[in-house]
Amino acid sequence: MKCAFLDCFSGISGDMLLGAFLDLGWDEGELLSLPEVLGLKDIKITICQERRHSISARRVTIESPKKGVRRNLSDIINLINCSQLPEKVIKGALRCFNLLANAEARVHGITPDEVHFHEVGADDAILDITGTFLALNSLKVERIICSPLPLSRGFVRCDHGRLPLPAPAVLEILREKPVYFKDGESELVTPTGAALCVSIAHEWGRPGDLILSRCGYGAGKRDIKDTPNLLRIILFDAPYKRKDSILELRAVIDDMTPEDMGALFELFLENGVIDCWISQIVMKKNRPGFELVCLCEEKKRPMIESLFLSKTSTIGLRIFEAKRSILERKIVEVETIWGKIKAKEIKRPDGNVEVVPEFECCKRIAKEMGLSIRTVFNEAYRWKG
Repeated sequence: MKCAFLDCFSGISGDMLLGAFLDLGWDEGELLSLPEVLGLKDIKITICQERRHSISARRVTIESPKKGVRRNLSDIINLINCSQLPEKVIKGALRCFNLLANAEARVHGITPDEVHFHEVGADDAILDITGTFLALNSLKVERIICSPLPLSRGFVRCDHGRLPLPAPAVLEILREKPVYFKDGESELVTPTGAALCVSIAHEWGRPGDLILSRCGYGAGKRDIKDTPNLLRIILFDAPYKRKDSILELRAVIDDMTPEDMGALFELFLENGVIDCWISQIVMKKNRPGFELVCLCEEKKRPMIESLFLSKTSTIGLRIFEAKRSILERKIVEVETIWGKIKAKEIKRPDGNVEVVPEFECCKRIAKEMGLSIRTVFNEAYRWKG
């Protein structure tokens, strides 16, 4: 399985992504033919090799004779839907533009349909976004890890006027994503770059143990004095499992009823825990009790910890960091005599693929059809191919 790590040590923009993908081996012809595929006329795309602090990189420049183009979300949706791009590329590009529209709407206090794109609705931004998804599709990259993004302070001039950095839309797009501030007043992360990161990244942080394949560099417009203005994409051949860390929160309780304890399950699951369970235990003074355990991500810790301390009778809890290995999986749909059912497609270490129907979908159909859950599950499993 191919895995790409976006090493954004100097930020990210759409043209930097295109350059890095070309440096990785993406076919130039696909990028050069993209304006015709999208029905965008009189576009000039220039691809060259440049150096940033003695590092060679690909530089992509997109020139359009049309200046000040104003498109709304529906204009862009129609443009992309009418193209002959692969369905996967169309879906990814539309997801990215919807993210941009929602961010701009929050910034300006309007609805996404009222947003008139300026810079990100121009021909070059449309090519940046569709080109990124086309490159991922062609290179057959299945998983993407993105590094924390560097943000700078200062101001940038755009069609909305003089705006502070980071641009307001960038901050909206990067909610709950890892960022850090860096010295300098140049714009490091553009709205298009931020939206592409959020749209394509499966996880954020640093990659674990992977087999290095090759890397590519994409150059930005400016040659910054203290830092090579480059985006580096490192391509890995990833194993079928990934390793990460989660938190395990535990509390022992001897003064709540079984009914109260059962109700906690739904509460914790509604608030985003990965899993939870209750074990019966014998506590001090031979009292029967329960141990409540929840698994959650670090970002969910404050909320889950608060639930423990406010919704249970415990006056303390233990928190552990737990390492885990996870087989790669994705959600697919399998055909059955009752229609499509969601399932997990799991890759085993030996390369075999296993498709397991989702229990809740089988449960719903069993109830509707008056069948046993096992009957529906077996039928869905039989139709997995």
